[in-house]
Amino acid sequence: MEYFTSSLSKEQREQVESFVIDMWTPYKSAIEEVFPHAKIVVDKFHIVALINNALDSVRKSEQFKLGKTNRRKFYKSRLTITKTW
Repeated sequence: MEYFTSSLSKEQREQVESFVIDMWTPYKSAIEEVFPHAKIVVDKFHIVALINNALDSVRKSEQFKLGKTNRRKFYKSRLTITKTW
């Protein structure tokens, strides 16, 4: 934060229109403080990773609830669910 406040004037920082960040809350807080007019955009990679992790967690949970026989139906299910059409 100190780097931006010392190297850019307040006027320059107010002209920054957008910032691309991951979803870590301290990043968001710092950007809002130092660049008050900037729109914050979450990096697409981090959004997709979060969704994939959530989907995988649900898939594993549901798969675990099944018996061994029915669990075989889920063989390579992650690949089926995340397949690009």
